[in-house]
Amino acid sequence: RPACTGRPVAGYEAKIVDDQMNELADGEIGRLAHALKSMSFNIGAGRMGAACQALEDAALGTSACDRTLTALFGEVSREYNLVVFELDRIADTGEREKIRAAGMTG
Repeated sequence: RPACTGRPVAGYEAKIVDDQMNELADGEIGRLAHALKSMSFNIGAGRMGAACQALEDAALGTSACDRTLTALFGEVSREYNLVVFELDRIADTGEREKIRAAGMTG
């Protein structure tokens, strides 16, 4: 299923796919992980950046890591959700502060 991550189940094959459900090549996964890694470190999301680094290394075959791409993608996905949650929280707090500073209630 799109945007679904988790552990593969015996008898099923896990794949990382694009929006059209086409399987991504390892090189493409590595390229995307590299870009997301850079953006993560730029905003201070170090755990997400490290997870992206592990996924990039595994996808490009430069890692001795024995974890599968699916497991590593699941880790990146979990970290992404945490970062989005935190950014939403910060944005909501900022909006409340603006309202208070303007003397409005809310």
